[in-house]
Amino acid sequence: KEEEEEVVVVEEEEHKDKKSIDNIDKTENNNLKTDKNEEQIELKDDKEQNNNKNDDENNSNNNSGGVGQMKKKASVFLKQPRSWQPINKLLNESQMIAIDKILFHNPYLGPSLIFGPPGTGKTLTLVEAVLQLLEQVKSTNTNISSSSSTTASSTPTLPIQRKCRILLCAPSEAAANVLCTQLSQYLDNNEMYRLGWWQTSLGAFPTQLLKYASAGSDGVLIPNCSANSPYKVVVTTCAASGQLQILGWSVGDFSHIIIDESCQALEPEVMIPLSLASD
Repeated sequence: KEEEEEVVVVEEEEHKDKKSIDNIDKTENNNLKTDKNEEQIELKDDKEQNNNKNDDENNSNNNSGGVGQMKKKASVFLKQPRSWQPINKLLNESQMIAIDKILFHNPYLGPSLIFGPPGTGKTLTLVEAVLQLLEQVKSTNTNISSSSSTTASSTPTLPIQRKCRILLCAPSEAAANVLCTQLSQYLDNNEMYRLGWWQTSLGAFPTQLLKYASAGSDGVLIPNCSANSPYKVVVTTCAASGQLQILGWSVGDFSHIIIDESCQALEPEVMIPLSLASD
């Protein structure tokens, strides 16, 4: 009996030992599983952090509005050498991209819009665009006879423009005078006309711009630029551009209509010069 009892006790102890070993194995397996889960969670966290970093970088690039983003959004031709040389050597890359958009603009796609904070050179960009549009016609008419003998080039060619007459407007007389003053460094009074409001006193008009306007005998400005005049650029205000139709100008006489400081003008004011735009 004693031997049998000892055997039973030994078996019970061995059974307990097996159970404890099984429990130890289970705890070890559970620990391994928890370790793997923690590693997976850490990997997921790392991936999420990397994704968040990439999203933040993309958002910062999208919201920066800098030159780098403008280069990405630029057309394919911007990756190639420009077919025009800037007259103003102080232009930066974003300003030249805006001029590219104007020179290669498809009129059937609607108007071009140049947007930027104050002091970023929007007026300077428009002045350069006007000069490049005039130069474009000169180069086109000069090279059109020799175009058949030239070979194909990867440089984008300017669109053929046989006529260029630009209506350059601003909402105020002061803004129009700024445009005329900047262009006066490059254009003479046979190429540009400053159309002032009828009966404007000569005393209220800049003396350096009087050669671009028409002065009456009674000390006031008079509109004197017909559609048959040789002027390539007419500078005026949005409201004063309504005088052009009285002077005989009609729809399609201008190849380009440019409005500076358009956000400062009322919508009906902007529609006055745009009424001369052709379909």
